[in-house]
Amino acid sequence: MASATSTRIFRPPNRLAVLAERPGGLPRTFAVQRAERCVEAQRRPAMKALHILIDTLDAMGAAQGPLMPGELPHLRRVAGQLVSLALIYDQDLLAEAGMKLCDLIAIFARCGLPHRDPVMVHVRALRLLAPGCALPQAEAGQVLDELDRVLAYFGGAPPPVMDLPRA
Repeated sequence: MASATSTRIFRPPNRLAVLAERPGGLPRTFAVQRAERCVEAQRRPAMKALHILIDTLDAMGAAQGPLMPGELPHLRRVAGQLVSLALIYDQDLLAEAGMKLCDLIAIFARCGLPHRDPVMVHVRALRLLAPGCALPQAEAGQVLDELDRVLAYFGGAPPPVMDLPRA
């Protein structure tokens, strides 16, 4: 009887293993540089898209009457898209304000609060922090602090997702 040390296992070759061992392809640094160039090429349309997302949130928040439960998932989806796009293009203050809006929407969904005015406060803050608006860093920090106060009033801000620099 053969011992475990003398047993040989033969694995059949698969296509992925053959491709991985074959030389060729792009060097990693070249691929990363190329990807960064592609992302930067999309900066201008992305900045327009950020403004369109803010306009969408503004239109949703400006409607009359209380927030309906069916509106909250759509608000959260648009705010999440704004946060994702802002983070890709280093719009950290805008992303932080967007995350605060997402937190507010989560509080409203959890507690069943139908208030539309706090959403509009957050949307106006997004406009102040949008690309192309020349709000000084210190004033941007004050805007974010005021959004924290709004969150605290409606049930407290959850722990921060990430630590973004503020002046």
